[in-house]
Amino acid sequence: MEEIKPTVTLAQLYESQNQFVDALLIYRKILASNPENREIIEGKIKALEAKIFSKQQQEYDPLINKIFSAEEKEYFAILSHHAYKEYSKSSDNTTEDIDVKSILKDEE
Repeated sequence: MEEIKPTVTLAQLYESQNQFVDALLIYRKILASNPENREIIEGKIKALEAKIFSKQQQEYDPLINKIFSAEEKEYFAILSHHAYKEYSKSSDNTTEDIDVKSILKDEE
């Protein structure tokens, strides 16, 4: 199976289809392999992280809501079931190991 080269166009296509985790992974790969336009790509990454962690995307299992406060879910970068499924599906399709923590949340 031939690997698809990560491009901005591919990331934008994923974004247009609301596949934000896929787009995020592509932008991360682009940034790692080609640091040109670093500020633009980092801006795209931050915008996608905001979409992934937006309130509309966060439909947690009721048990998660009982255990963790909203602040704790954000601090620990706990994904909703939907976001986790999307991440798992996307990461299964990549051939490189990606640091999950860096994808989910950049430490300040």
